[in-house]
Amino acid sequence: MKMTSYHVICLSGPSTAGKTPLIAAIKNFYRGIEFSEVPVIKCVESRPHGARPYEGRLWDDPMYFRPHDEIIGLSQQEGYLVHKEGDNGGSPHALNLDDVLNGHKRVIVEACPTIVSELKQFAQSYEGLKVVSVFLSPLSMEQIESLKAK
Repeated sequence: MKMTSYHVICLSGPSTAGKTPLIAAIKNFYRGIEFSEVPVIKCVESRPHGARPYEGRLWDDPMYFRPHDEIIGLSQQEGYLVHKEGDNGGSPHALNLDDVLNGHKRVIVEACPTIVSELKQFAQSYEGLKVVSVFLSPLSMEQIESLKAK
């Protein structure tokens, strides 16, 4: 068993649940918390209308987006976790494990739940690698209206 002392916090949840804004808020309001972000490589085909507004500069970066076949090909390379049928409409996702283990001692990964469970399995081979999963779920309009009324 390999030894490490990393803490990996996986934020998961449906699209537009607020994962990216939560990370931005941590950076803005809790500047003393040091962490590195490790992106999950998403499939360009999972965005049929192209990049989201905040993804424009990331669209051509292979650390963030790749074509379907390239992501599937990563499953043949050591050092990647690949889920061939991800949660986002069946699109594959990949995570570079070297990026997880070579950053700060605290790492945040914005990931689909399938990658999270595979990362937890991977962590079992490392003593001291702790993986915590936080699932974000957006409030429904009814819940928002109820809260506003209170």
